[in-house]
Amino acid sequence: MKTAIGIGQITAGQIIDILGGTFAVAKILNIKPPSVSDWRSAGNIPDDKLVRLAVKIEEVTNSAITRQILFPDDWETIWPELSVDSQVTAECACQS
Repeated sequence: MKTAIGIGQITAGQIIDILGGTFAVAKILNIKPPSVSDWRSAGNIPDDKLVRLAVKIEEVTNSAITRQILFPDDWETIWPELSVDSQVTAECACQS
């Protein structure tokens, strides 16, 4: 899966810092802090964990870093509700 980390747009360390640091990320994911420290050292966050963090990143950055940025090739598959087609369908359903 291609991610913003993998293509050099942002680092794992920057994401961890944006979310409040090692302990905050560990708490969000309900994992132990050394795992998050290892990601910082390795310069990568596992895809499944980044997917789980993506909405929080979007919220914390006021959409400066979106799910579309984090997963440029896969965001529509991961979050189909974000696609324009889904939004148009939802709007049409509400107007009926």
